[in-house]
Amino acid sequence: MSFYIILRGPAGSGKTTLAQRLTEIYHAHYISIDKVKSARGLKHSEPEKLEANKAVLQDARTHLSQGQIVIIDEVLYYKSQLSQLMNNLPFPHYVFSLKVPLEVCLARNVERRNNGSRKMSDDDVKEVYDLVSKLNYGIEINTHNRSIEDSLTEIISHFVYLILY
Repeated sequence: MSFYIILRGPAGSGKTTLAQRLTEIYHAHYISIDKVKSARGLKHSEPEKLEANKAVLQDARTHLSQGQIVIIDEVLYYKSQLSQLMNNLPFPHYVFSLKVPLEVCLARNVERRNNGSRKMSDDDVKEVYDLVSKLNYGIEINTHNRSIEDSLTEIISHFVYLILY
């Protein structure tokens, strides 16, 4: 059975780590909207996020129609961006909103800067955190002080019946 999962949340909440683990477990197709935007030279404005979604929709439809599970990883703070995805992908889906305190996001951002994997300023992390927090949508998953495995178990518990039947 094909379905898709959207993992949304602030920078440093564990979206990519969880998305990649789900992709491995279910041999799913992984889509990072950040990578789609980057490949097209798009930034973070609402029109640019909606433009990136067009490519995401085409990619997701292809894999969903082939019976694959699709995992979408994005901060998603514009309701229009979330609506565009859900309205144009007529497949079963789950949206998970990852929750973690701002202090944790900032600490993870420092770690990423120190190892060269992320170049967000603390002000950018705060701004994204505020924007993401304003859009309350999806099944909330608290990733703070939890192992990746515990967070995965909670996420999987919401859709495991789709895989079993």
